[in-house]
Amino acid sequence: MTPMLPVRLSRASALLALPFALLAIWLSGGVQIGSGNHAGLLPVVQRLIDPGYLPDDFGVGLRLYHHRVFAELLAAMVRMLGEAGGFALLTVLGMSGLMLALWRLARAGGLDARGYALLAALLSTSALFVGRGLEVNDFLGNGPIMPPTFSHAAVLMSLVAVLERRPVAALAWCGITGLFHLQIGAVWLCVLLPLLALDRPRPTGRQWALGLVLLVLGALPAFSHLWRLATEGLVAGGHTLDDVNFRMPHHFVLRGARHALWPLAYLILLGVLAQRLRAAGEAAAARVYGLLFACCGLLGVFALLHFADYHFHLVPAGRLARLQFIRLSPLVTVLGATGLIFAVQRWLAGRRPQAAAAVFAALAVLMLLPKIYGEWRAHGLDRAGIVWFGEADPQWLDVCLWARAHTPAEARFLTPPGHSGFVSMAQRSTVAEHKVNPDGGRGLAQWYERLRALTGDQPLPRLNDFSRNSTALDEAYARNDAARLRELGRRYGARYVILLPGMPAPGLVRYGNPRFRLAEIDTSSP
Repeated sequence: MTPMLPVRLSRASALLALPFALLAIWLSGGVQIGSGNHAGLLPVVQRLIDPGYLPDDFGVGLRLYHHRVFAELLAAMVRMLGEAGGFALLTVLGMSGLMLALWRLARAGGLDARGYALLAALLSTSALFVGRGLEVNDFLGNGPIMPPTFSHAAVLMSLVAVLERRPVAALAWCGITGLFHLQIGAVWLCVLLPLLALDRPRPTGRQWALGLVLLVLGALPAFSHLWRLATEGLVAGGHTLDDVNFRMPHHFVLRGARHALWPLAYLILLGVLAQRLRAAGEAAAARVYGLLFACCGLLGVFALLHFADYHFHLVPAGRLARLQFIRLSPLVTVLGATGLIFAVQRWLAGRRPQAAAAVFAALAVLMLLPKIYGEWRAHGLDRAGIVWFGEADPQWLDVCLWARAHTPAEARFLTPPGHSGFVSMAQRSTVAEHKVNPDGGRGLAQWYERLRALTGDQPLPRLNDFSRNSTALDEAYARNDAARLRELGRRYGARYVILLPGMPAPGLVRYGNPRFRLAEIDTSSP
């Protein structure tokens, strides 16, 4: 049996994970509440805490089982610590867990403490493209805490278990990956099974059986929610690539040339490194980096299948592309950076051992300082703590907060469908919005019907770009006249409307700022 790589990381060095986690949180925008996908998450958390919260809100119903395990975990923390405390604790736990998993990867990959610090610095700053992949998602989680941060930590722990010849643990950690994000868990399972089959010695039948049982048990709560979604139309007809291109093309298309070239460069680096180590007779290191190369190579093959199906329709309705194999592509740059640091560490040990500490310290500072300086210059310490609705347009946030403070809790609003977060910020119901969309076919027909109604019963835009689609929806909404808004108010039981510039008021204007007005709908008029 090939020996293991010597361990160069002491257990005490794991303490470095916390400061790097806090640094990554700061550089990612702080402990964010209400940004990005929190538009759909926050109202669901409120519903889990209070079953009577916005009981008839369409968007809450759509997202009630979306990443339900994560939502329930967050709801439990909010009950104990309040909204700010719950989000802060979960953010710190998630990022610390990811940095600890990165420490375990560095340890299994033969890095020393300086090497781990450099790897964590690269991931915290996205320097050398580390943590970024083929599409919009990154390895840290894109700012606001969401399930991928936890799933990515579990992926690293599963991969480390493969490197350490612990196949049962590798499969069990795959279950934890799926517990938080079933899609990432499914993609990782497609990579993990060939990795275990390629390694020597292969897992025994008993190890396969026990590992698969633990995998299913770990992901069981998520499977139960998936079953609930399936019985309510998750896989119903109508969920096609046209639907994907309307609501989330950013998860399916290549984001740009460098998003392909950097992962490709890291893949080549790992292949060359594994070959050089094998030629040098370093069997343990060759096995580790050979497996990392195989992991990245499998992700590359799956990415090619994804793009081929997305663009050329290899299977009906893009079913292969809709698995979103490229969701895990950021792992390639993390593993590639691990190989790069190992190569530098090995080169210095053979030629400049006395200079190793200074070189790694200089490289870490070189990676960290530009990002830290840029954050400090742009925001100071404003994003070092809790940041509420940090991505929201200030005037949109203003009108949402006015609605929260001055309208009845049971009120329903007509709102511009391309503007997100009204329900999470105003804590009032709305008819529909582009950002808060269905899982698969569940509620899809009703969501489309509501969006068409808000936009004058015109065909919905198909611009293959989420932001452009949102803008087109708002432009169509702005063409509604007062009579149409009154009719929509009667149809959906909406008492208030948010008006864009130039829109006629269907009743008394209660509040306004330079970009938005809030009016009461006079449903008694024709």
